[in-house]
Amino acid sequence: MDGKKARITLVTPWTKLRLVTPWTNLRLVTPWINLRLVTPWINLRLVTPWTNLRLVTPWTNLRLVTPWINLRLVTPWTSLRLVTPWTNLRLVTPWINLRLVTPWTSLR
Repeated sequence: MDGKKARITLVTPWTKLRLVTPWTNLRLVTPWINLRLVTPWINLRLVTPWTNLRLVTPWTNLRLVTPWINLRLVTPWTSLRLVTPWTNLRLVTPWINLRLVTPWTSLR
């Protein structure tokens, strides 16, 4: 390459697809999906009307959000959180701070 970025773009009335490199930026947009991939070393995001998924690394930040679930994972060295309409779970380490709350239980 002569130092310029490669770029491919496809646009239709309902879709926009873009690929950019070195070293990769992929994006797909439709009325229902927004997908983005960025690297080195990975930032992946997927958004739909019902889901928001995000993955970030080194070394990992994972987030998944839906109408019913909010899941978050963060490391080094770990923070896990899961929230639903019925559950709130949190795990933190080193060396562990665990919290679990439900309509019937509260564990700390």
